[in-house]
Amino acid sequence: MSACACGRPAVHLARYSGAHLCDAHFRASVEKRVKRELRHQGPLPDGARVCVALSGGKDSVVTLRLLHELLSPDP
Repeated sequence: MSACACGRPAVHLARYSGAHLCDAHFRASVEKRVKRELRHQGPLPDGARVCVALSGGKDSVVTLRLLHELLSPDP
C-alpha cells in the first residue's frame, strides 16, 4: 500500500476516490460520511431514542460507537 497525502503509511484505499488514507484520515472520512447521512435523514425529535441492531462485527460496532458519540448530549 502507498502513503497517505500527509506522508503517513496508508491503511486503506478509498476506491470511490482512489485516495490512500492513513488511519487518522480514514477515521475522519468515515465520520464525515456518517455525519452527512445523519443530516440527510433529518433531525431527531427531542427525547427520541435510537435502536441499533448489532451483528457483533466490526462494522456494526463502529457504527454504534459513532452514533453514540454523535447523538449523545454534550456533558
